[in-house]
Parts: sequence; C-alpha cells; structure tokens
Amino acid sequence: MNFKQTTIILFAVFASFLLQAQDEDKIPTSFSLEEAKAYAIEHSYQAENSLRDVEKAKLKVKETAAIGLPQISASGSFQQFIDIPTQVLPDFVSPAVTGVLIENGLLPPTAGGGETEFIEAQFGTEFNVSGGLNLSQILFSGSYIVALQATKTYLDLSKNAAEKTAMEIKTGVTQAYGMVLIAEENQKILNENLKNLQKTFDETKALQESGFAEQQDVDQIQLLIGNMRNTLSSTKKQIDVSYNMLKFQMGIPISNEITLTNTIKSLVEVSNDQSILTKEFDPESHIDYKIALQDVSTKELMLRNNQAGYLPTLSAFVSLNKNYLSNDLTLNNQFWFPNNLWGLNLDVPIFSSFMRRQQVQQSRVDLEQSLSQQSMIQQNLMLQSQNARANYTNALNKMNLEQENLKLAERIKSNTEIKFKEGLASSLELTQVQNQALTSQANYIASMFEVIRTKAELDKALGEI
Repeated sequence: MNFKQTTIILFAVFASFLLQAQDEDKIPTSFSLEEAKAYAIEHSYQAENSLRDVEKAKLKVKETAAIGLPQISASGSFQQFIDIPTQVLPDFVSPAVTGVLIENGLLPPTAGGGETEFIEAQFGTEFNVSGGLNLSQILFSGSYIVALQATKTYLDLSKNAAEKTAMEIKTGVTQAYGMVLIAEENQKILNENLKNLQKTFDETKALQESGFAEQQDVDQIQLLIGNMRNTLSSTKKQIDVSYNMLKFQMGIPISNEITLTNTIKSLVEVSNDQSILTKEFDPESHIDYKIALQDVSTKELMLRNNQAGYLPTLSAFVSLNKNYLSNDLTLNNQFWFPNNLWGLNLDVPIFSSFMRRQQVQQSRVDLEQSLSQQSMIQQNLMLQSQNARANYTNALNKMNLEQENLKLAERIKSNTEIKFKEGLASSLELTQVQNQALTSQANYIASMFEVIRTKAELDKALGEI
C-alpha cells in the first residue's frame, strides 16, 4: 500500500468519525425542565407518532376528496386463439341450393327429402387486440358529501389527539425530571451523613482504643455505617434508573449522557404556586372535552351518512375503445374497429328489507351514547380538578410539616452527638436519632417530589400545560 492510498483511507476514516460526532452533537447534553419538555415534544416516540397521525389525517382528507374527482383508467388485452371457436348450425345452405335445382328441373321433386343436416362454422379471428380509455365521474352522492364533511372532523380529532399527547408528555417529563433530582438530592444527603458518621466512628474508635469508650459503641456506629452504605448503593442505582426513564420520555437514546441544570429547590419553588388554587376552571376549554365534542360530531356524521343511504347515486362515464381483429399481427389500420360509448348510471335504493332503517337507528343510539359520554366527561373533569387541587394543597402542607420535622430531627441529632462525645448518651441513642434524622430527611425529600408531582397533575387537570 503506497502513501497515497494510506492517506485516502485515513481521510475516509476521519470523515466517518467526524460525521458520527456531528450526529451525536445534534442532541443537547444539558437540559432545564422547560428545555427537557420542549425537546420531548419534538423528539419523543409518542410525539413523533402523534404528528404522523396528523399527517395521515391530512392525506386521508385528500384521498376522500379525490373520490369525487374524475377517475381515469386505461385497459388493454391481447388474445391469440390456438383453435378458433366452432359453432354447430343447422344446414340452411343445402336445402336452398336443392330447391333452386328442383325449380330448374335439374333434380327430381323427390330430391329435397331427408333429415336436416348440420354445418360447422368458425366465427372470429386468430388475433384479437384491444385498448381503451375509461373515465368516470360522480355527479351526486349523499355519502360522498357526508364523507367530505367527516374528513375535517377527522383531521381536527387527530390534531387534538396530538395536543393531548403533548400534554401527557410534558406531565411525564416533569415527573421523571423531578425523580432524578430527588434521587440526586437523596444521594447528596446520604454522602454528607456518611461523612459525618465516619468522623464520629473514627473518634469513637480512638476513644475505645484509649479505654474511654466501649467496643459496643464502636460496633453500633459501624453497623449504622454499613446500613447507610447499602442505602447509598441503592440510591445510586435509583439515579441510573431515573435518568434512563427521563431519557426514554424525551426520546433520547439510553446510552447518551445528559445533565440537568435545575436543582430540586428551584423546581419546588416553581411548583409552589398557590395562586393556581383559586383559578377558575372551564371544562369546555379542556382538551378532553374538545375530543368529546368531536366524538359527538363524528356520531352525527355517521347518522347522516346512514340517512344518505336512502338517496340515489348518479354518475357519468365515457369509454373509448378500439379492437383489432385479424388472422395476422400486421396491425393494419383497416382491421382496427372503434367501440366508443358514454352514459349515465343511476342507482336508486328501493327496499333493503329494513337494513338501512336499522343502521339509522343504531347511529341514533351511538349519538345518544356520545352525548351522554360528553356530559360524563364534563363532570369528570370538574371532579378531577377538585381532587387535583386537594392533593396539591395536601402536598404543600405536608412538605411544610416535613420541613419542620426535619429541622427538629437535625437539632435532636446534633444535641445527641454532643452528648455522645461527652459520654452522656449511649451509642444506641445515637443510632436511634441518626435513623430518625435519615427518616425525616427521606420524608422531606419525598414530600418535595409529591409537590412537584401533584402540581404537574393539577396543571394537567386544569388544562394549563
């Protein structure tokens, strides 16, 4: 391999790595919550499929409209008869000839008797070639008129479904984002506690070696450290799972690394919006109610379509054809014969054994069910909004309470640690207050996530996302 070939290969390899790096650079590596939601709206698997549904609906509108436009088709055929079909006919030639001969005295009068004979005749040619052009046009069809109206409803329904999907994506990303921050905050607190506990262990170990502390005190703290390390290991795994869930929600490959720019405190501050508790809720502006209205419109169109089955259908057609009939394939013009026609087709329904009547009645029942469903959804949205407000209020109150409990637990732990170092508290008491403080920290972190979660659910219930 010469120098020129080596240079070309190295350049190609470098270019491939460069292109791969450019593809990877298209995905951001850090996200705020708003950036994560915006990215998910464009790239998540659910969002991409919902946009494809909208695109399919647009194509369906065009397809339906094309049904009522002129339809043109071409046809052609080629046939070669290996054996031209033979027909057996009564022998009408021989009696006529015999009669003429008798009249002229060339045969006696008795020569015309006997049974009727048959002759074999071949009709057709060896080669048949045909070609034609056909055009059809609907002039009137009640079902087609209804179908045109239904396509707009179908398109609007797809758009609203995409909007609902976007709302659910934002809610899911908010909760997944919060889970990551909660897990990272929990890890941070556990590391800090482990560091302080390790310091206490080292001091207690030194006192035990000097004869100022018992071995049980050392063992008790060491057991507490072991339990905390196990909890910390589980927390690290939880962080990985939470990140993977967030990336899946956003439509980012699991193998990609991302960082979050929001902190748990900033997210809680954003979620702590008590003004939303007094905001009036209009269920008719909610996406679920809009979808219910469109379902009613769809059922009305189905009823009208079945009613249109009683109307006649009128269409026109034009057919231009030429046939080549000959015993050879010279395709001479004198053997091409035209076969052109136009006409109208009228289909008038008269009696269907009450089948159409039953279809109309079923459509009316479907419409009544859809109207009932619409009312139920309206009341359900009101109920959901009230429950979401109550859950959000409870989450805020619980977070404030857990924050006070955490402050109290930290103060108790601090005092107990001082007493332990002075020999006024046992290792068992220290372990108990350490566990109590960890429980309070875990409860407070869980309450913070509950505020984030219930705020996202309240936004979804009010249609604010």
